[in-house]
Amino acid sequence: MAILPAFDGEVGIMTSHVPFVFKMGNGLVKFYEKDKAIDEQIFIYGGFSQVHKDKIEIVTDKAVRLQDLDGKEAHDQIIALENKLISADKAGPSFDAIQEKLKLYRKVLEALKLN
Repeated sequence: MAILPAFDGEVGIMTSHVPFVFKMGNGLVKFYEKDKAIDEQIFIYGGFSQVHKDKIEIVTDKAVRLQDLDGKEAHDQIIALENKLISADKAGPSFDAIQEKLKLYRKVLEALKLN
């Protein structure tokens, strides 16, 4: 079984799952085998996933193994982005972009804290 981050929540995929395609969100891809979590967990930075014939294909701009994520960098980015948010035009596109980046780095910290 695998659990993947969809843009609107998590998706669980079992063997012989019906084929489908979905938009992924930022978060951990977790693999399980017979009720045990496999050590390899991967943080996905959005993208798309296709499930077919007992395979999961993921297309993403960036994927990082959980143990390679840098919590200090994420924390520093959050502080810098929060400072930018204070002076950003709330009606402008940069405000939305800053908020999206904040969500991403908070997800990274969340993934590190859960494991």
